[in-house]
Amino acid sequence: MTGEDRPVPVVDDDSRDFWCGGATGQLLIGACTVCERLFHPPAPICPGCYSRSIGSRRVSGRGTVESYTVVRRPWVPGYEPPYVVARVVLAE
Repeated sequence: MTGEDRPVPVVDDDSRDFWCGGATGQLLIGACTVCERLFHPPAPICPGCYSRSIGSRRVSGRGTVESYTVVRRPWVPGYEPPYVVARVVLAE
């Protein structure tokens, strides 16, 4: 499967920074301006303190793979198996 075959993500107000940051070479993650928690996936409310004061923060992109699996069955339309799904803990 080539990049042209994959589905395009829906970009909305909550996820715009995350999906568009790469165009400028940045990895932008959701960040609460009250408790400073970083979170992904993007959301309109902080999962830690429930504040609606949300922005984004540039992160290094360095991290540790905590867990992964190789998907061998077709679960997501547009992504033909096998592919890897990983949980990455960012250095930040």
